[in-house]
Amino acid sequence: MAIVVGKSDVKGLSAAVGALREWQYEGSPMQLHPGDLGWFRRFGADTAAAAARTWSRDGRILAVGLLDGPGLLRMTFAPDAMRDEELALAVVADVSDPERDVLPPGRASIEAPTRALVQEVLAERGWQGDELWTPLRRDLREPVKQPDVRIEVVGPQQVAERAAVQRAAFENSTFSEQHWHAMAAGEAYADARCLLAYDEHGAAVAMVTVWSAGEGKPGLLEPMGVHREHRGRGYGKAITEAAAAALQKLGASSALVCTPSSNVGGVATVAFVPDTDGIPVTAQGLPILGQFRESDKPILISVALGNGQFLRAKICSDIGESPRCSGGRDPVGLSIGKTSIPEPETFVLLGSGLVGSGAWRLAARSVGRRLVARVNNSSRG
Repeated sequence: MAIVVGKSDVKGLSAAVGALREWQYEGSPMQLHPGDLGWFRRFGADTAAAAARTWSRDGRILAVGLLDGPGLLRMTFAPDAMRDEELALAVVADVSDPERDVLPPGRASIEAPTRALVQEVLAERGWQGDELWTPLRRDLREPVKQPDVRIEVVGPQQVAERAAVQRAAFENSTFSEQHWHAMAAGEAYADARCLLAYDEHGAAVAMVTVWSAGEGKPGLLEPMGVHREHRGRGYGKAITEAAAAALQKLGASSALVCTPSSNVGGVATVAFVPDTDGIPVTAQGLPILGQFRESDKPILISVALGNGQFLRAKICSDIGESPRCSGGRDPVGLSIGKTSIPEPETFVLLGSGLVGSGAWRLAARSVGRRLVARVNNSSRG
């Protein structure tokens, strides 16, 4: 049977959330999560349903998309349909034609898992790479230390504080109590919690919403923010620790957060150190966020530094060749701006700040990206 694209109604939105729950698994690429649809539900059930798209075959949903802003489609696929050629071709045809009511005319972007075949088909059709996002993951198999600040789960009595902190954490935010109630009324919120952190004076200073996809599956932090007047005091770390603890209690296997690679606040401090008999030397005393070795496939990483610059790394293999990696003496290439820096045999990403106390690791192999059309598609048709 042919692939059928459809807009969701409220009932269809529930089916999309169910499919996204089913598709989450530990080690999966960073992808659309049921919490993303749950967070979008703050605009109301009808608006959220109108923003969702599904692609199905024989009545089974194979892909889900969310119009998460003007011209931005965030989507993912069933694990066994990531490389489905018929599905990839159908999706590309649908997103390329504004008359099919998937993407509007004009500049458009798509966010999809890097291993999905649709990425390759889009590139063949003239789409090009755009904004990079860096996923961070925390394993929840080990106990999570509770933060030293007061944390409360948001209920009806704390909704006004929750809304106020979000408006103070994000420029131009219009989040209101009505938005929270609309979000909390959604199906996805049954597996979610909102948390507030308070200072020693009883003022709400940070907030987060965590979304579980079910027992043994990755959970999501979306959104998380610190009141602009209370930054730099450790509340970001405290609220992320509380979020991890809440997801662990909900049965999540890991906690995920994704930040633009250009977000300097995402990774506040990094250092790269040489390898000594396989044991990284961490003279700076900073916690390890990630450790990466050369591979037969290229690993490209762009890390925001605390000083506002970016360090870029390309890791290849000493042996073997690929279109983007060739054998040689220097499999790890590091640079800041246009300046190359000496290559270690292994490099270790160290850090502190927004990502917590070191238990968040950079998922280098699952860096997400958006693809943007080369040609303004408003000229089509």
